[in-house]
Amino acid sequence: MFDCFCGLPVCLDELKELVKEFRQTMSQFKEVVSQFLREHPELVTYLKGATFGAAITIVVGTIAEDIAALGGGIADDGPRFYWPTK
Repeated sequence: MFDCFCGLPVCLDELKELVKEFRQTMSQFKEVVSQFLREHPELVTYLKGATFGAAITIVVGTIAEDIAALGGGIADDGPRFYWPTK
């Protein structure tokens, strides 16, 4: 059964199973997530788009803050631009 999740069809039962696996195997977090994303490649595209959108929002917000603060916000630009690249 497929439902709509943020505009993307996702099997909610499979997401519930993923959460159960997390509870049982937290030490193998990367492996569990990698396997889940291999089984659901449509989520990879969705997540890449969401990540790109978040990065653009951070850059635009930082520039707007600098303009609004008449340059006073420049001191925190380094950490703010560095964080999305990690």
